[in-house]
Amino acid sequence: MLLKIVLIAALLGTGLFVAKEEKLFERAGIVGHCQVVPPPPGDYGQWHGCVEGMMTGFPNLAQDSCTRQSRIPGVEYWRCPVPLSGNPSG
Repeated sequence: MLLKIVLIAALLGTGLFVAKEEKLFERAGIVGHCQVVPPPPGDYGQWHGCVEGMMTGFPNLAQDSCTRQSRIPGVEYWRCPVPLSGNPSG
């Protein structure tokens, strides 16, 4: 019985790891995510377009010294003075 529990826990852990690495939750729209977008002409900061997730809403890039510039249905645009390291996901 204990072996079954350990096996199921290992399978669940592996499944969640694969889902995270393949960004399945982002592609399914469950969690919000951001990607770099071209800046407007004359602006030299780094811009990110963030998509709203069903469970998490929009990612918040304010802690990375970014400022929210605009929002259209389903997408928020953030301007960051310097490039962000890694993948900003809020």
